Amino acid sequence: MIALLIVHTPGHAPDHICLWHEVSRTLFGGDLLVEGGTIVVPGGRGGNLPAVLASLNRIAARSSRSSSLPAHGEVIARLRPAHRAMRRAPGRARAAGRRCDCGRRGFRGGNRRPGVPDLTPERRAAAAETVVAHLDKLREEKRVVETDGRVTLIR
Repeated sequence: MIALLIVHTPGHAPDHICLWHEVSRTLFGGDLLVEGGTIVVPGGRGGNLPAVLASLNRIAARSSRSSSLPAHGEVIARLRPAHRAMRRAPGRARAAGRRCDCGRRGFRGGNRRPGVPDLTPERRAAAAETVVAHLDKLREEKRVVETDGRVTLIR
């Protein structure tokens, strides 16, 4: 019999779970993490960035020196604390111009940066959901000002 521990890891979705196998020190990570990239945090559909970061850190603390089998992509050989790209998102937004035509449920990003490839429509929708989650986090932290549907980061 293989014993798996169910670990509640909200963020990607409020009801997301991972499965932990203590003997092999393996995490069945679902949609919590992916190797070499960032997961989608569907802010308009229940995703929550602070919850993702807390879940990632809780899993990393529990399972250092272990591997993860995510739902998508390659095996992750070693788990690390919360993805650095998620923590740097506010700085990237500042570098991109400090303004975003983003509403609570929508994103009208038209400011492509030179050298950054355009996304497929499917990936653009997923990226927009993650931007909404980042904005929700910044709203909670009172780090943005909204005027006429535009969001400006407070320095």
